[in-house]
Amino acid sequence: MIRRLLITSHFNGKRTVKFNKHTVRNLITEVTRSDSIPKLPIEALSSPFRCTEANPVLHNVNHEAKFYTISQEDYNRLFTFGGLLRVQKQRMKAFNEVCLMVRKPALEVMSYLRQTNYSFPVNRYVLYGVLGSGKTNILAHLIHFCFKQNWMIVHVPWPSLYIRFPREIVPSTYKEGRVDLPYYAVAWLQNFKIQNANLLQSLQPRIKNKYTWSIREVSEEGSLLTDMIEHGINRVKFSSDCVGAVLKEIKLLASDGTFRVLVAVDGVNAFFRPTTKLKRENRSPVSSDDISLVWNFRKMLKTDWKNGAVITSVDTLASPSDQRESHLPRYLLEKQGFELMDPFIPVCVDIYNLKEIHSCLDYYIDRRWIQGKGVSDEGREQLIFLSGYNPIKLIEICEIGRAHV
Repeated sequence: MIRRLLITSHFNGKRTVKFNKHTVRNLITEVTRSDSIPKLPIEALSSPFRCTEANPVLHNVNHEAKFYTISQEDYNRLFTFGGLLRVQKQRMKAFNEVCLMVRKPALEVMSYLRQTNYSFPVNRYVLYGVLGSGKTNILAHLIHFCFKQNWMIVHVPWPSLYIRFPREIVPSTYKEGRVDLPYYAVAWLQNFKIQNANLLQSLQPRIKNKYTWSIREVSEEGSLLTDMIEHGINRVKFSSDCVGAVLKEIKLLASDGTFRVLVAVDGVNAFFRPTTKLKRENRSPVSSDDISLVWNFRKMLKTDWKNGAVITSVDTLASPSDQRESHLPRYLLEKQGFELMDPFIPVCVDIYNLKEIHSCLDYYIDRRWIQGKGVSDEGREQLIFLSGYNPIKLIEICEIGRAHV
């Protein structure tokens, strides 16, 4: 039976898995339309795969391998502009709910954050694991954890965009030789403003330095941080410089105890790529060191401030296509990135264990994403075999069934 299901199975980093779609589609049915999904019944809250505790601050080992629900309000606040994979957002839309699995790596980092002495320089954490193991979801869980404790969130969802898919490139107005990416700078400022709207409104933090943008445009010492954010959004020319100024002020305010800060970067190794796809006006290449956004975000990875935490992930997709032989931090960060991040706390994000994958299958069956033969014990074993316990591969198999039923 397995031989009929599997055409080739070589899952490991660069290699791929090909499935017999005609057999897989018999195991999985098409995902139900989001507008026809019934609301979650009260009795489903007691399902073994569901976590009854929606507040991530209260998560512990008793909730491991269970799915907890993120409210629509928190989702819109934190992940509208990124932070989750597109395929996961599509799945969540189809399921008509936003759920993340509580996994051991997230609980491990949470325990470290609870025990940290924040009067010392920030600790740095690096999530690592094979492609598709769930690093982005772990990072999203930790962002939600800190958000619920009123931390200031400095989130860079996928910095590889700055390197590989440049939009508008202009010479820096601050440093000769650097280049600005105003499109991405404005997008980040907007995302930062939305994620931290409640904190910015309640605390109304004020900047500690004076910034002169032009002869007529000045951000005076003591003015509101939100005013400088708005200035960067409205005056696109100075957006990249405003990002740098905002980040500088955040470090100063955090060190003074105004608020606690989480710096979260998914695919941090993109900051240290030796080559980029950016070109200057004379067609000469631009290194990552000469991109103002990259330069400013790198400063947030240093340990010259306190009262916060830096949680990052390394991802093979954030590295050049010819440098993806290993998923380990030392290889992906390369010499420059490793020296900047060292010392850090490595946190391995492994593929699903047996308990986690069965919990995931239970959730998909509950959402009616898997029906028919896929619900049987034999069908579950075949899905586990085909996915190799990999979270993203399991989603891809379900997508094959959805597309061909």
